[in-house]
Amino acid sequence: MIIIKRNGKFNIPAGDAFVGCDKENSPVVKEFFVEDVIDLSLIFRMTLLFDDGTSRFFILESEVTDGGTRLKWNATREQIYKDGIVKMQIKASNPSGLVFHSEQANLVVRTSVELENVVNG
Repeated sequence: MIIIKRNGKFNIPAGDAFVGCDKENSPVVKEFFVEDVIDLSLIFRMTLLFDDGTSRFFILESEVTDGGTRLKWNATREQIYKDGIVKMQIKASNPSGLVFHSEQANLVVRTSVELENVVNG
C-alpha cells in the first residue's frame, strides 16, 4: 500500500511503483492511505503526466477510516496507455475548493510485448 503523509509526501514501497504494462486488458489495483485526512465530503482526483506531455485524470474510490482515508485505483489500459516513467499527483477537494494535494511521485509503466511481435524459436 502506498502511504501519503499529511504533508503530501509519498511513501511508495518498491513493488508498488509498478502500475502495469501499456495497453494491457488486465487492470492493476493500487491502494493508497492518506494519513490524517478524515473528511467524508472530499473527492480525490489522480492526475497522471506522461513523458510526452499527455495527461490523464480520474476520480479515485475513497473510504474514510480510523486515522485517514483509503483510496483505490483500478488502473485501466486507457489510463496507462504509454510505457515509461509517469508522474502522479493526488488532490482532494470539496464544494468549498481544494483541501489537500500530494507532491508528485513517479510510477513505472512497462512495455507490453505483443504476441504477433514474438518470434518462436
